[in-house]
Amino acid sequence: MSGQKSRLDMKYAVYQVTCAIALATLSVGSAVATEGASGRPVAGAGVNPGAGVVPPQPGWIGSFSVQHVDGTFGADRELPVVGRIAVGAENIYTVGSFTLVRVWDTKVAGWNFASAITLPTMRSDVRISAFVPAVDGASLESQVTGLFDIAVTPIIASHHFSATEHASLSLRVWMPTGRYVSGQLANLSHNVWTFVPTVAYTQLWPAAGVEFSASVGLNLSTRNNATGYRNAPLFTLDALATKRFAEGFAAGLVAGWIEQIGSDSGALADRLNGFRGSEVAVGPIATWSTKLQGIPISTSLRWAATVSNKNRFDRNMVQFSLSLPLGATPRP
Repeated sequence: MSGQKSRLDMKYAVYQVTCAIALATLSVGSAVATEGASGRPVAGAGVNPGAGVVPPQPGWIGSFSVQHVDGTFGADRELPVVGRIAVGAENIYTVGSFTLVRVWDTKVAGWNFASAITLPTMRSDVRISAFVPAVDGASLESQVTGLFDIAVTPIIASHHFSATEHASLSLRVWMPTGRYVSGQLANLSHNVWTFVPTVAYTQLWPAAGVEFSASVGLNLSTRNNATGYRNAPLFTLDALATKRFAEGFAAGLVAGWIEQIGSDSGALADRLNGFRGSEVAVGPIATWSTKLQGIPISTSLRWAATVSNKNRFDRNMVQFSLSLPLGATPRP
């Protein structure tokens, strides 16, 4: 009987996360003020249901996500933008991302492995109040649309402590593949490489229909050669808790914390005393899982709003995601 219960628990866990893992690389971030006020991580977007689980069934998983962010930076505050100091900013952008995950056929007891690639497109509208000092003829607004930086996650390694407790280690690499125009307010690239080692954890309580998942990451970026600016490492912590109801529906809360470790470097950063920043965001999340002609489909919708920040944008973020297996290699 205990063996049957274990299999049922694992079936519940896999059903919850088979598609959700494809969402692991969707926190894109805008390309305005890469030098500190708005970077790749978006508080509240860095964790998804089943974050600590790579499912045991090998095959391909596809995910599509739309993330809309409306951000403001007070006119009484200074921020570094494209190698200059600006006061006041508005940053509205929408990112559509397709993530493809390969779950590998491995035989290591208690472990499963996957790799992923994220292909994002972005539309970004940026406005600032003024440059300090003023720059004659400089544009105070910019708009771009097109392919954004690509992210590759060469390894996601998940360990199953039990049928309901899981943890994963991963490394994501953001590559400066988008178009970057020096001096332009809005861009389709951060113009830096960013390496994001991440640890995630998932605990399921199937009888109660409750899940807790959390993700801890460290964003390590190279210097922007166009501006001479280098962001300090960013620590991120995102967590969610959901309660599952009837018909595959679940609802709960999501929260995110971004904390800069140390000061930014470069001449502009020195003028702003290192421009060290932090951000906290919270909001609701709802998920829905079902099967369409035997294929499991997972969707999620979240909203997260900034409740505290220093030297970062006040943001309202809405994100919708849909994922499903694109094919599986059956086990013998």
